[in-house]
Amino acid sequence: MKYLKKSCFILFYLKLFIVLFLFSCTTNQNNDNDNVVETSTNNKSEKALDKAKIIFYSLPSPVEMTLVLQSANTEYNEEFLNPLIKIDDYSTNKSLALNLGVYSADLSYCTLFNQQQTMIKYMSATKKIAENLGITDAINDSTMIKLRANYNNKKAILDIISETFLNSNAYLEENDRAEIAALIMAGGWIESLYIGIQLSEKNVKKNPELTTVIIDQLIAIEDLVGLLELYKNNKNIASILPNIIELKTIYFDINEKNRESSYLKICNKIEKIRSNYTQ
Repeated sequence: MKYLKKSCFILFYLKLFIVLFLFSCTTNQNNDNDNVVETSTNNKSEKALDKAKIIFYSLPSPVEMTLVLQSANTEYNEEFLNPLIKIDDYSTNKSLALNLGVYSADLSYCTLFNQQQTMIKYMSATKKIAENLGITDAINDSTMIKLRANYNNKKAILDIISETFLNSNAYLEENDRAEIAALIMAGGWIESLYIGIQLSEKNVKKNPELTTVIIDQLIAIEDLVGLLELYKNNKNIASILPNIIELKTIYFDINEKNRESSYLKICNKIEKIRSNYTQ
């Protein structure tokens, strides 16, 4: 992927939102007289932010993914998206957070393939989930109006989406919700790779550039595991951590001799994890 030129869209809004989410958590520390406890909490939050940045810089951005897919004449396929009909099934903080990440990744995918009507529907879905999570300022009615008014302008759309999540700062600064942010990140990361493996048809030779992006996620998954382990005492984090660790083990075992079989194992594991998140 080194030959791909970076553009202003590389840090797409899902990265921006979750990094901001975690950053906001670092600013919201209890005014405790015990400086040792406060320093420890700050260090934990700073570690979370650092890991989040590494994970998202390692992820294939929608622009990178789109360029790879277009070069291979890969067409948009809406069947890969998490169906909107499922949205009312998500009611717990865990399912809402994971699927805010999932639907956000889906939104990026359909936006960059110029699927305007689908994009608006998935923006509405992320709005509803954000509201149910209590992130009331993330997506509001004025955002939807601007989005519809600019549906033919991809740059404007991505700018609006980025601005949308910047507007959630006020809420996030008042609430210590790092565990929720980690779940959102896990959902988005898995969904991004899930879409990629579906487009590769789970065949390492089908699209070598795309499969290389997916295979080269060892650093990202190490940091995702590290981030989740910071909050392993949270029951929601603890429930998803084992499968992510198992996926990391598969990544560790990849070498030139077993590249093809390992890719298939990665695909199967990601599909299983994604199914657990979206069921």
